[in-house]
Amino acid sequence: MADLIESSVGDPPASIKRGRSFTFADTVLNQGIASARASKTRYYLSADGNKNAGDKRLQGDRAVPVLAPGSSSVGTAMNLTVPGDTDIGLYFVVACADDKTDVDESDEENNCAASSGKVEITK
Repeated sequence: MADLIESSVGDPPASIKRGRSFTFADTVLNQGIASARASKTRYYLSADGNKNAGDKRLQGDRAVPVLAPGSSSVGTAMNLTVPGDTDIGLYFVVACADDKTDVDESDEENNCAASSGKVEITK
C-alpha cells in the first residue's frame, strides 16, 4: 500500500493579521510500497502542533499528483489565508497530506507534520 507523509514542512512568517495571506512550503513523500493516487494537502493552525478538532483550517490547499513509491511532491509557494475569525495567538502550521483520506494507506495516522516555528495571529 501507499503511505503518504509530510517529509518537510516550512516555517510560517513570525506574525500575520487575520484575513491576510502568506506563502508556505511543504513536501509530501510516498514512503509506501505502492503508488498513491492524486490527493490534496490541507493546512491548519494548531496551538500544540498536533492536528485535532480545535484547530483552525487555513484557506487554500495543494493538489498532489500520483506518487510512485519513494517519490515526492514539493509545494514551494502555497498561498494560505488566515480566516478572519481566527483567535489571536501563537500557532504552529500543520500540513496534512491526503487530509481527505482519498488514498488507501498502510498508515492513516502519520499524514500530518507541524512547522518548527510559530506564527502570531494579530488583529
